Amino acid sequence: MDKQRAQLLLKAYLAGTCTPEEKALLESWYQKTEGKELPVITQQKWDNQLEEIWAGLPVHQESRKFWQSSYFAAAAIILLCLITGLYFFSAKNTVPSKTNQLTVNDIPPGSNKAILTLADGSRITLSGTSQDKIVTENGIIISRTTDGQLIYRISTDNNEHRTPGYNSVETPVGGSYMIILPDSTKVWLNAASMLKYPLQFLDQRRVELKGEAYFEVAKNKKKPFIVYTPTQQVSVLGTHFNINSYTNEPDVQTTLLEGSVVVNVLNQQSTTTESVTLKPGQQSRLQAGKLTVGMVDINKSEAWKNDFFVFKDADIQTVMRAVERWYNVEVVYQGAPPKRSFSGEIYRNINLKEFLAILDFNNVHFHINGKKIWVTP
Repeated sequence: MDKQRAQLLLKAYLAGTCTPEEKALLESWYQKTEGKELPVITQQKWDNQLEEIWAGLPVHQESRKFWQSSYFAAAAIILLCLITGLYFFSAKNTVPSKTNQLTVNDIPPGSNKAILTLADGSRITLSGTSQDKIVTENGIIISRTTDGQLIYRISTDNNEHRTPGYNSVETPVGGSYMIILPDSTKVWLNAASMLKYPLQFLDQRRVELKGEAYFEVAKNKKKPFIVYTPTQQVSVLGTHFNINSYTNEPDVQTTLLEGSVVVNVLNQQSTTTESVTLKPGQQSRLQAGKLTVGMVDINKSEAWKNDFFVFKDADIQTVMRAVERWYNVEVVYQGAPPKRSFSGEIYRNINLKEFLAILDFNNVHFHINGKKIWVTP
């Protein structure tokens, strides 16, 4: 990206003449970088400081005064992004769309919501911003916080009669939730997922997962932590890892960020069990009963719990499956799905129209009709 082209795009933003696609792209990228909305910058301020910003990028990056100004930071960050060609979101071999085919319809992003099922079968809706103790069950106090956490802690009443029992948390399409188990293990549950676990961990710490979850397992060498999915089990002592076991995805992915895990294939048609031990940075993929292991970008696997989508060379079907789960919509393709390869990061807490505007910028077109998204090349 040369200086003249960068100036034109930046001036379009400052003058308020950016297209919806360009504006959504810049806003989403800046939200990721600065954690806040793009600041308002006047044309006069830009005219006075454009040359200083351009000249300052290579040599003034340590200037405290320069970077403390929010509008300088915004312009410089965007400019640097353009110069180096590191668009926040990009598609390979595409031409920018000339027209935006999004309708005025819009759909909000997912949020913290789930259903808690207690040992006696009663169901409790977890949503909103309430903070309270839900119940004390079998010597365990269960409470929820305002920021979408379900916390289990052992009661100080040691005389309470305790019987075995299981709880489960199920997130709907368009929901997510965090759970702190009685052993202090933290679990982030993604949309359209379910975690089943005992109220008390005895010899083993065993849980069952459907969908996707990120685990930060509390260390306990005497009690291994085992995660069962319909097709595999993952055994750990204390570690950080992510499991994606959605049934509509082509494979089950287990990604290790810290520690060590053993992944075992559950194959009812064979007496042999295939297993691999993962090291940090490795990911196992289970497809048709076969395990493969490779190195991956671990940030991609934990991004969703930090409110970001991350795609790397993903086809449109992969991207839109994530959209379906988070925005609670149905995707319909008109003709063959567009052959595009997408890479980049998008903030998860933006409305659907803003999300699709970023994809539309890369020459994929959408029409929103109620809870359906029509996709055309």
